[in-house]
Amino acid sequence: MVDYYEDELSKGGGGGGGKKQSSSVGFKNRFSNSNYTRSTGSKSPQAMMKISSHVRGHRVMNVLEYISRTDKENELELEDENGSLIRGKDQIKELHHEWAEDFERAKPNAKRLPRHASHIVLSAKAENTPENQDKVLEAARETCREMLGERGYRYVIGVHQDGSKPHVHVAVNSYNRDKSLGKLRLGKEEIFEFRARFAERLTELGLKHEATLRRDRPELAKAMREGKEPLKSDYSKPRHFFKTLGKHEQGEHLQGMERGACRFKEAVNKSDLAPKEKKYLKAKIREFEQGLLNKPDDLFKHRETLAKNCSRYIKQFPREFNETVNPSLMTEKKRDGKKLSNLLDKLTDRDIGKARVGVDKIKDPEQRKHAKDSLQEFMGKLTGKSKGELLLQDTKDTFKMVMDRINGIDKELKNNKLSVPERLHLRREKEKYSEGLEKFLDKRGNQLKPMFAMSKDMQKSIKMMQQMRAMQMQLSKVLGLGLGR
Repeated sequence: MVDYYEDELSKGGGGGGGKKQSSSVGFKNRFSNSNYTRSTGSKSPQAMMKISSHVRGHRVMNVLEYISRTDKENELELEDENGSLIRGKDQIKELHHEWAEDFERAKPNAKRLPRHASHIVLSAKAENTPENQDKVLEAARETCREMLGERGYRYVIGVHQDGSKPHVHVAVNSYNRDKSLGKLRLGKEEIFEFRARFAERLTELGLKHEATLRRDRPELAKAMREGKEPLKSDYSKPRHFFKTLGKHEQGEHLQGMERGACRFKEAVNKSDLAPKEKKYLKAKIREFEQGLLNKPDDLFKHRETLAKNCSRYIKQFPREFNETVNPSLMTEKKRDGKKLSNLLDKLTDRDIGKARVGVDKIKDPEQRKHAKDSLQEFMGKLTGKSKGELLLQDTKDTFKMVMDRINGIDKELKNNKLSVPERLHLRREKEKYSEGLEKFLDKRGNQLKPMFAMSKDMQKSIKMMQQMRAMQMQLSKVLGLGLGR
């Protein structure tokens, strides 16, 4: 009944509690890995990982019973992190009892209830044959051992033979054996690493798979920008999309939800429901309205609460409910997709910027040059920009970073409490940064001039040259020269 709520959980957008675990695959610096950039253009299928649900209390038992199929004739064996087999209701209850000793109770007035366990599904795009099922199970077993077992988390896995693709279900206890360590976190970085490890194991076993982000694949990225493909990322969900709206649009969106709630109440009054049911529904709608008024930033939490409370009645009031939780403004904006496309560009620029930092840290000059060339080539494919445009963007990013440092030094020099040696040190540092940036701009200007001259779009070339000139003028002003060279 509450599809959007289950969808939020099933695709693993959110992280868990506790300390953040490191990701060896490098989600943030993945573009600086030439193997990853090559794999984005591969035609091989993608390894799939789905967070089916985060559960607590008796629902952990429900997940264990579902995976083992204890209520069916063809009951399945589960395998834990030590390789021990678990079968039958009694053994499942015993396992749940062991796990339950770790489960914490909800704290008074807590905004979120604790997550006791997670249900994960790992699958491969292959024919569902016994041989492939064994390969997928082995790949999942190795991946879970590396990602969960060796890090102190308890889990069980079981392979399901139904469906069109071989897939494995995993139930994992969110609490570490070492009480001093935090709970299991399944955020973007952890899911990225999990998928990468799973794809590696599948490939080793003869099922060639990749693990790349949808927005990192050049062909798909191009189709998304042209509106031929949906964005399909966490940022296309309403919770993230709301943040991309301006304050005025956010206000209109909230008003739309309030108007929908009023129509919902009117429909309840006119309905044939029993007086007690009417009273209950109207009270829950009032709670929703009060929540929007007092805490508008938590509007999607209010929406989820309303959906849970009214789940039995949604079929009777589908239009009114949808108008309450999804005003027309939201659907129009999502359909337009322009803001989401711009957001895709921002995310790509951010990831490329982080990759540049990673490449610059490579000590070997030849390896660093090779990595830079590979990154530049990949960036051109992913963004559709020319080499000159990419080089100019890199120049702008470097210029901004160094200028921020120079301006920071100027602010420090205004402090009257600084000693003479400290002032001398800061001035030398500013001079060093300024001279280095001046040489960098001269070098980049010489590199870009022939590219601008060869460009077919002269207007764009002139604009880019003006941008280079503006950076040189700004630096000259800081140096007190008054003009750019």
